[in-house]
Amino acid sequence: MIGLNIDTSILRSSVSVAQQANEAISEAANLLNAITVHDDWICTERDRIKEMTLSNKQKAQQIQERSSSFYSAIQTASERFDSTEQDSCRRINGVDDIIGRITTIVPKISENVHGGSGSGTGISIMDLQGLGEAVTKEE
Repeated sequence: MIGLNIDTSILRSSVSVAQQANEAISEAANLLNAITVHDDWICTERDRIKEMTLSNKQKAQQIQERSSSFYSAIQTASERFDSTEQDSCRRINGVDDIIGRITTIVPKISENVHGGSGSGTGISIMDLQGLGEAVTKEE
């Protein structure tokens, strides 16, 4: 089993940065959209200025859409990690709970096996499967 270790505080910080960037991009796009194109200008560069203004508005709109999508995706990911982290903590009750369960469990002794040499020494075999189940059981 592969464990995934993510510091959710860094993820939350990334969400904050993405939100700030998204707001700045939206503000820039709004400023570009506020520029009006004057067809009654008499200068020779009028058509070129109009083309560039419309092109910049389109690019700003595309950047704004991508920024919004990125912000939404990273916000959703952060919320999911937070939720999963909280669910895991609720299920486990923290590391202290697991350690407490281990230290208070007395495993069953299933059998006393004597050595074959007739020496009279014996070893006790513990029920390790039962120990594992006792540690991981839900209360």
